[in-house]
Amino acid sequence: MPPLYRDVFVLSRFDGMTYPEIALAHGISLATVERRMAKAVEHCMAQLDV
Repeated sequence: MPPLYRDVFVLSRFDGMTYPEIALAHGISLATVERRMAKAVEHCMAQLDV
């Protein structure tokens, strides 16, 4: 998974940060966090061949 997607995914799923918290911490928009999470989930699903 590309680092941009992985970073957002890990912060959300493992560190328990909310999307607004991630956006603020990384200086990106909430929409960018949402897009990156969607891409991260797509990547995980592709690896599981779902």
